[in-house]
Amino acid sequence: MFWRAFKEKEPTLSFTFQDEVLRTPAGLGAYQAHFSKLIGGTRPGIVWLSYEGLTTRLSPQLVPRHAPDTESDPVYGHLHCVTDAPHEKAQMELLAKLVNDGQFGGVLREFVNKETA
Repeated sequence: MFWRAFKEKEPTLSFTFQDEVLRTPAGLGAYQAHFSKLIGGTRPGIVWLSYEGLTTRLSPQLVPRHAPDTESDPVYGHLHCVTDAPHEKAQMELLAKLVNDGQFGGVLREFVNKETA
């Protein structure tokens, strides 16, 4: 995974807590389809990072915090979380490395561009 995926213009990096439903293939498919409708048909890629990866593997730590957003997303907004966005390239590179590490992260669903699908 390329480090630029973690380059944010916002002060926080958004993600969704993976509850029991989102740990199933059907749940992940529904989640990806939900966001596909919101962004015009492109299916966003889904990656995961473990809490341990974000805290004990990074320095400085990017401790996640629960930040519900049911107004903009009534379906999954209750699972919305944020952490401070990484600002240094080295930290972005480490996040990308963690995604490629099966123990602390991984790619759950590939990005599918509606134009090439």
